[in-house]
Amino acid sequence: MPATFFAEAETLLAVKDSAGCLDGFEVGVHGYAHEDLTMMDPICAKETISRAVEVVSDVTSKRPRSFRSPYMKSPGYLPALLSEKGFTVDSSKYSEGISCRPYPIGDMTEVPVCRAADGRSSYLWPMHEGRRSVESYFDLAGTVGEEGVFVLCDHSWHILEHCYGRLKRQSEIVESVERIRRVITGILEAGYVPVSMTQCTHLS
Repeated sequence: MPATFFAEAETLLAVKDSAGCLDGFEVGVHGYAHEDLTMMDPICAKETISRAVEVVSDVTSKRPRSFRSPYMKSPGYLPALLSEKGFTVDSSKYSEGISCRPYPIGDMTEVPVCRAADGRSSYLWPMHEGRRSVESYFDLAGTVGEEGVFVLCDHSWHILEHCYGRLKRQSEIVESVERIRRVITGILEAGYVPVSMTQCTHLS
């Protein structure tokens, strides 16, 4: 199944995907160490992203084309910087309902993350914390319409660790994985077609 994994370069460098889990998937950039880019000047941000690009390229043998800002926070200069570094896709903005579809941003494509009017987004971490039901993601996906793109988002550590720092018990980890399976299965059964971030560019 096509998918894009946005890697924190520091983590990817430490793991180096020795098990081959990322084989066949697109790997994008999610900062070097999950930095808030809005707290950096353009020079520091460029250096940080350049380091991340180098790591992802070295580990995966493919130059990354997709980017997501840590914390979904993007400084105004980011699109020009990403374009300069060869990115073709950014996914660092939120959109609601039928407006949740790819759109051009300079010479790149923005693939937004879906968020409802009440602030609930397609990030899965609230589900891992017991704050959202599996079914709520089906409801959110249904708001994007036939021409929309529904981007499911997660951080791998949320499966293993609570937001407040406690490591999860094995039973909680198993439950989180099962919920992810149910979300993905339900959305596929609803007729959604999985694509990677770069495959979304032809939809803009």
